[in-house]
Amino acid sequence: MIGKAGNEVPQDKVTEKAGIEGRKSDIQQAPGVNPEANEPLSRRTDAAGVRTMTQKQREAIVDLLLLGMFADGSLKATQDQKLLSVIDEIGWQSYQTPDLYFQAAIAKARDASDTEEGIRFRLKKIRENLGSEDVRLKALDYLAQILAVNGRAGGGEAKFLEIAKASCLAKAN
Repeated sequence: MIGKAGNEVPQDKVTEKAGIEGRKSDIQQAPGVNPEANEPLSRRTDAAGVRTMTQKQREAIVDLLLLGMFADGSLKATQDQKLLSVIDEIGWQSYQTPDLYFQAAIAKARDASDTEEGIRFRLKKIRENLGSEDVRLKALDYLAQILAVNGRAGGGEAKFLEIAKASCLAKAN
């Protein structure tokens, strides 16, 4: 084979190059991967049309939902099931499993839920990590679903939802 400069390229280099190019195309053609941007298709949009969601945004959604689950002081199995279904819907693309992420996130949610000041501080961090308005609105929708999973959101849950809405929808300072 003749190279770009007109020199003959040894056969072993041709085979090596073809092998690399072949592996590149395998990676680009892998299921669930966008060959153009070389990123998972689930990051581009979800069923609701939310723009590309990063793992940081997914984690912020989980953080918000966990904080909401602590809003009334009692965790319910149905809320846990709903949280897992949200993760299935938004996807999870991290080096750690959701269960490992939960360990640290639950501790942060529990600590923050002790005071209203702690809740507001945590919500500010979550808002920053949610990023776009589309993702913030989707996160609030998931939160409302989690809080109402056993029927209408109760006193502590309703108050938390209002604080979360105010925080997430506030203009960035």
